[in-house]
Amino acid sequence: MKTINIRFSANPKAQITRGLHALTHGERMVGLLKHLGLADDEAMLIAECKQVHTFFMKFPMDAIFIDKGGIVVGIESLKPWRLSKIHWRAASVIETNYGWAKRHGIAIGSTAEVTPC
Repeated sequence: MKTINIRFSANPKAQITRGLHALTHGERMVGLLKHLGLADDEAMLIAECKQVHTFFMKFPMDAIFIDKGGIVVGIESLKPWRLSKIHWRAASVIETNYGWAKRHGIAIGSTAEVTPC
Protein backbone atom coordinates (compact mmCIF):
# COMPACT_ATOMS: atom_id res chain seq x y z
CA MET A 1 0.00 0.00 0.00
CA LYS A 2 1.32 3.46 -0.90
CA THR A 3 1.24 6.45 1.43
CA ILE A 4 -0.32 9.63 -0.01
CA ASN A 5 -1.33 13.18 0.88
CA ILE A 6 -4.68 14.63 -0.16
CA ARG A 7 -5.49 18.35 -0.26
CA PHE A 8 -8.90 19.83 -1.08
CA SER A 9 -9.40 23.15 -2.89
CA ALA A 10 -12.48 24.03 -0.84
CA ASN A 11 -10.46 24.44 2.36
CA PRO A 12 -6.65 24.75 2.58
CA LYS A 13 -6.83 23.22 6.07
CA ALA A 14 -8.68 20.15 4.74
CA GLN A 15 -5.70 17.87 4.34
CA ILE A 16 -5.12 14.17 4.67
CA THR A 17 -1.48 13.74 5.65
CA ARG A 18 -1.64 10.04 6.42
CA GLY A 19 -3.51 8.63 3.47
CA LEU A 20 -3.29 5.06 2.24
CA HIS A 21 -3.71 4.20 -1.43
CA ALA A 22 -5.16 0.71 -1.88
CA LEU A 23 -3.53 -0.56 -5.07
CA THR A 24 -3.92 -4.33 -5.25
CA HIS A 25 -7.15 -6.27 -5.51
CA GLY A 26 -6.60 -7.62 -1.98
CA GLU A 27 -5.97 -4.16 -0.51
CA ARG A 28 -9.08 -2.84 -2.21
CA MET A 29 -11.21 -5.72 -0.95
CA VAL A 30 -10.06 -5.36 2.68
CA GLY A 31 -10.11 -1.53 2.63
CA LEU A 32 -10.72 -0.25 6.15
CA LEU A 33 -12.19 -3.49 7.55
CA LYS A 34 -9.22 -4.06 9.89
CA HIS A 35 -9.36 -0.51 11.27
CA LEU A 36 -11.21 0.46 14.44
CA GLY A 37 -11.41 4.10 13.35
CA LEU A 38 -9.47 6.89 11.67
CA ALA A 39 -7.69 9.99 12.93
CA ASP A 40 -8.83 13.27 11.38
CA ASP A 41 -5.80 13.34 9.05
CA GLU A 42 -6.19 9.71 7.90
CA ALA A 43 -8.04 8.34 4.88
CA MET A 44 -7.95 5.59 2.28
CA LEU A 45 -8.04 6.14 -1.49
CA ILE A 46 -9.48 3.32 -3.57
CA ALA A 47 -9.04 3.67 -7.32
CA GLU A 48 -11.48 2.37 -9.91
CA CYS A 49 -14.38 2.56 -7.48
CA LYS A 50 -17.92 3.77 -8.12
CA GLN A 51 -19.64 2.27 -5.06
CA VAL A 52 -18.64 1.22 -1.53
CA HIS A 53 -20.15 -0.75 1.31
CA THR A 54 -19.63 -0.67 5.05
CA PHE A 55 -20.53 -4.31 5.72
CA PHE A 56 -18.45 -5.63 8.65
CA MET A 57 -17.07 -2.11 9.34
CA LYS A 58 -16.54 -1.16 12.98
CA PHE A 59 -17.12 2.57 12.50
CA PRO A 60 -19.07 4.98 10.26
CA MET A 61 -17.27 6.81 7.45
CA ASP A 62 -17.57 9.42 4.72
CA ALA A 63 -17.11 8.31 1.13
CA ILE A 64 -15.93 11.16 -1.11
CA PHE A 65 -16.21 10.08 -4.76
CA ILE A 66 -13.91 11.85 -7.25
CA ASP A 67 -13.61 11.72 -11.04
CA LYS A 68 -10.37 11.27 -13.02
CA GLY A 69 -9.60 14.99 -12.67
CA GLY A 70 -10.02 14.95 -8.88
CA ILE A 71 -13.39 16.75 -8.94
CA VAL A 72 -15.76 15.64 -6.16
CA VAL A 73 -18.81 14.05 -7.82
CA GLY A 74 -20.47 12.53 -4.76
CA ILE A 75 -20.31 12.50 -0.97
CA GLU A 76 -22.02 10.03 1.34
CA SER A 77 -21.84 9.59 5.11
CA LEU A 78 -22.34 5.90 5.80
CA LYS A 79 -22.89 4.01 9.03
CA PRO A 80 -21.83 0.33 9.28
CA TRP A 81 -23.84 -2.18 7.24
CA ARG A 82 -24.78 0.28 4.47
CA LEU A 83 -24.30 0.37 0.70
CA SER A 84 -23.61 3.63 -1.12
CA LYS A 85 -25.26 4.73 -4.33
CA ILE A 86 -23.43 4.02 -7.56
CA HIS A 87 -21.59 7.18 -8.63
CA TRP A 88 -21.22 6.60 -12.35
CA ARG A 89 -18.86 9.56 -12.94
CA ALA A 90 -16.50 8.50 -10.13
CA ALA A 91 -13.06 7.10 -10.82
CA SER A 92 -12.00 6.74 -7.15
CA VAL A 93 -13.27 7.11 -3.62
CA ILE A 94 -11.64 8.69 -0.58
CA GLU A 95 -12.81 7.12 2.68
CA THR A 96 -12.54 9.42 5.71
CA ASN A 97 -13.99 9.88 9.19
CA TYR A 98 -17.76 10.19 9.44
CA GLY A 99 -18.75 13.84 8.96
CA TRP A 100 -15.26 14.86 7.77
CA ALA A 101 -16.45 16.31 4.45
CA LYS A 102 -19.10 18.48 6.11
CA ARG A 103 -16.75 19.68 8.88
CA HIS A 104 -14.19 20.75 6.28
CA GLY A 105 -16.60 22.33 3.78
CA ILE A 106 -16.04 19.73 1.05
CA ALA A 107 -18.86 19.77 -1.50
CA ILE A 108 -19.69 18.52 -4.99
CA GLY A 109 -17.38 20.38 -7.37
CA SER A 110 -14.48 20.71 -4.88
CA THR A 111 -11.14 19.45 -6.15
CA ALA A 112 -8.98 16.83 -4.45
CA GLU A 113 -5.25 16.82 -5.21
CA VAL A 114 -3.57 13.50 -4.45
CA THR A 115 0.22 13.42 -4.16
CA PRO A 116 2.56 10.59 -3.12
CA CYS A 117 4.57 10.97 0.09
